Amino acid sequence: MDEPVKNLKDAVYYSDLYDCHTVERCRRLIHLHSQPLKHPPLIMGKKPSQRMIEIISNMALDWSLMFEKGDRYLHKEETIRGWMAADEAKNKLYESAKPPAEVRCLKCRSIMNLLDKDLWTGGLNEPNRVLFMFDCPNGCLPRRALYDNGEEWKSKPNLCPKCGENLKVKDITTKAKFITDYKCLSCGYAKTDELKRTANQKEEPDPNFEADRERFCLSKEQGEKWRLELVNLEQMGKLVDERKERDKNKDLYDKVAKIKKLTVIELGRLLMPVLEKEGFISLQLANPEIDKNVVVPFTVQDSKTGRESRTSEYDLKRILKKILEDTNWRLMTDGVNYRLGVLAGRLRGYESEEDLIKLVN
Repeated sequence: MDEPVKNLKDAVYYSDLYDCHTVERCRRLIHLHSQPLKHPPLIMGKKPSQRMIEIISNMALDWSLMFEKGDRYLHKEETIRGWMAADEAKNKLYESAKPPAEVRCLKCRSIMNLLDKDLWTGGLNEPNRVLFMFDCPNGCLPRRALYDNGEEWKSKPNLCPKCGENLKVKDITTKAKFITDYKCLSCGYAKTDELKRTANQKEEPDPNFEADRERFCLSKEQGEKWRLELVNLEQMGKLVDERKERDKNKDLYDKVAKIKKLTVIELGRLLMPVLEKEGFISLQLANPEIDKNVVVPFTVQDSKTGRESRTSEYDLKRILKKILEDTNWRLMTDGVNYRLGVLAGRLRGYESEEDLIKLVN
């Protein structure tokens, strides 16, 4: 068997390949933007001059190239790692694959000899596989080809696109071309494919490649500068979106601005005189619980003789709701509990703008 082709190359190979793709993509952008505009946009209701069209086209090209070069830099390392990992996996698959045991000739039943081993790369949603070619020691034909899992390779027939019968295929090789003739003996359909021979032709070097590579492939310094600029652009976009959202919901943000943002001490000072006026005395605020919000347990005593427990709970909740309405504090959903003239509950304080919006919305 021939020495297998190693799929995994050194890192420089993949870097050069990625740069080739970058140069080609940028060249296509330049070609695209060099095409004349069939329907140039109107400017202030008027058809722009040729000079203005050129300015607009150049600006559009500059922006397209800037983002293309930057995007190619940002994804270069990740793409190369993916390529190398895929090729390394191909190498491991090729090296670990074992030929099916005792493959026999379909004519004389002799055990066939292993002739060749090849890696077949699958298409979309198809796995890579290793194909083994065998020939008969007695010279019988045809040879056999089996994948590493024992499945036999079958050639796909060339069918006539008109009647579906098998096409007769004839290959002709000249010094300049590979020619394949297809002919249907049933309906007369015929087709010829030609492929120029390039195996012995030396590929002409691209005289502009290195200059374009310097122009389109960002250095590490240039690429990191672009990464920072992109972050700034994204932040600027978020600021613009936030400003638009604030303008759209101006009334809502005005309400948030008017909320009294009280500390725990200020909360106690606000509640005590109003509660005492309504017959709820000896307000005690316990140690705050600090989590996403600030939660303050409290107790207060009902000084009104004869006020029933349910009425006392109802009155306290009503009074707290009214006092706290324009502040950043609310009575928690578990309400208040009455025991022998003592009422206990919890108050939650909100700080973030997002939470304050929910309070007034």
